[in-house]
Amino acid sequence: MVETGHVPDGLRQLTYQPGPAAPGPIELLTFAGFRRVDRALRTRPQRPDFDVLALVREGTGRLRVDFDDTALVPRTIAWIRPGQVNQWIDIEDLDGDLVLFSTAAVAFTADPPACWTVPDPAWRLVTLAADHLRAEYDAAPTGPILADLLTVLLRRATADQPQAPEHRDDLARRFRAAVETDLGSGRRRSVAEHAAALGYSARTLDRAVTRATGVSAKSYLDQRVHLEARRMLAHSALSVAVCARHLGFPDAANFSAFFTRLSGTTPGRWRHQATADVPRPATTAPERSDT
Repeated sequence: MVETGHVPDGLRQLTYQPGPAAPGPIELLTFAGFRRVDRALRTRPQRPDFDVLALVREGTGRLRVDFDDTALVPRTIAWIRPGQVNQWIDIEDLDGDLVLFSTAAVAFTADPPACWTVPDPAWRLVTLAADHLRAEYDAAPTGPILADLLTVLLRRATADQPQAPEHRDDLARRFRAAVETDLGSGRRRSVAEHAAALGYSARTLDRAVTRATGVSAKSYLDQRVHLEARRMLAHSALSVAVCARHLGFPDAANFSAFFTRLSGTTPGRWRHQATADVPRPATTAPERSDT
């Protein structure tokens, strides 16, 4: 069950909250069921603190995840991670499955994009795994077997996608977790400061992060702060100075210089363009009746 958390400056925050019908860390829905949610709510940008796995079996639609728009077509899989800002722009013609789960529900890591299409021969195995999960969920919506079957589904869904190498490197995983903690607390540390806190040299940390992510520790850190800055600018009315403070910058000028270096434009100009480009769900077509 999902409940709406606080809504700071218009961004809908979603928290995973188990309910009587789904008391465990895994909940299954369909697009037909999702369409019963008030349209004004489900088409707004939202930021869940849990994973959402979507399998499109039939129909077409659109999904935006952190500024990237994707066309949803049959055999599309979307995996929205905790903290990613997403917007279901159009789901009126979609049939398929939605799996909501807390990250702790499964011990599985992969590094696919937010959306991808599964080749036709493999799709049958994906849907078989999804159908098995659904059958067990309908019989008993909690218990360890659901986590096992969800792991199978995730493995099938990501079989042709890059697998996350960081599960073999605990240092990279700890660094990424520390970056997320800092972003949530308004603290900003350099790579050297992170390395010292983790008990390693900056060079050792950089090698570990490069192996796990394909970019240097400094690049990863800058890209992650830049993404959070764009989320704030696009989805809130916070001033540039307040955004800078939330992200741990000493002042607005320092933040603006950082943002301009990575974006090629100032925070104010980027915000103006981003808000002008926000997709609007179509309002002319009637919603499907799912009975």
